[in-house]
Amino acid sequence: MGHYIHYMARFISGFAVGFSSVWQLTLVTVAVVPLMALAGGTYAAVTVGLTGKSQKAYAEAGRVALEVNTFSFLHMLISYPDILSNSFLRKLNSFLCTGNTLISQSFYKLLLQTSIMSLLS
Repeated sequence: MGHYIHYMARFISGFAVGFSSVWQLTLVTVAVVPLMALAGGTYAAVTVGLTGKSQKAYAEAGRVALEVNTFSFLHMLISYPDILSNSFLRKLNSFLCTGNTLISQSFYKLLLQTSIMSLLS
């Protein structure tokens, strides 16, 4: 709050001194300052919009990376078929059905199909 008061006092006193010494230049400055404020506001709005889009893209990339990591986990499970027991599949099913992960339903179906196929082979 102290900085705000300090800089506003400097701004107002600068205009007062400028207007008293060179009033033509002060009038030009008064005419240009709103345009500068408009340009700054537009720049801020565009930056906020692009930042939001960037955050959404990074969130989607993180979701895809999580699924790729889960595929790697699935590959490890298939490599060791003794891990894939009925009790493990039941625990996995209950864990995924409670919504504790970000895995999509299509990926969940693929996981179960692959697990069942590895048990049958």
